[in-house]
Amino acid sequence: MPTAKTILSRDGTIIILEGFLQELNLREGDELFITERNEELVITTKLARIRKAPQLFREWFPIEPGRSLGDELLAERRAEAMSEQEAGRS
Repeated sequence: MPTAKTILSRDGTIIILEGFLQELNLREGDELFITERNEELVITTKLARIRKAPQLFREWFPIEPGRSLGDELLAERRAEAMSEQEAGRS
């Protein structure tokens, strides 16, 4: 959808045009997030933020190629379970 012009009302309300609402499947009461970025207002949906979360995680916590956090977690859990079993036998 192309850029559209809207007006900020006296009480701070911004009207989002129907085409954008339909395109993004937005309904009255949906949560939207407004961020200031480089002197621009960026409005995002909750779904867009959820979809972007894995990318942000990878940027903040880079993982070396070939490393599997899931495999590491399983190995830690198995080691803990074995320690608990051995402690229970004593």
